[in-house]
Amino acid sequence: MKRILLFLYHLYLVSDFFAHAKFILLTPDPIKRRNKMIKNINRITKKFMRAFQIDLTIKNPERLAELSDAPYLLVSNHLSYTDIIMLGS
Repeated sequence: MKRILLFLYHLYLVSDFFAHAKFILLTPDPIKRRNKMIKNINRITKKFMRAFQIDLTIKNPERLAELSDAPYLLVSNHLSYTDIIMLGS
């Protein structure tokens, strides 16, 4: 029963993302549309982190704060589907 409820919750999260994305795509200004999409992705990935019970710890947060004004690319050291969720949050 717990697995079914967990599956339904994950299905709800995915449908919530696409429901919000549908309205975001109707925004005429491309810059506002991009910012809204980034907020939507961030919101949903944080919910997935909670759903999968993943705790994220950032080593050297001061280094990340230095990069806040400059463009940068975060890369994971191995490939897994949870990396996508963690980088999105």
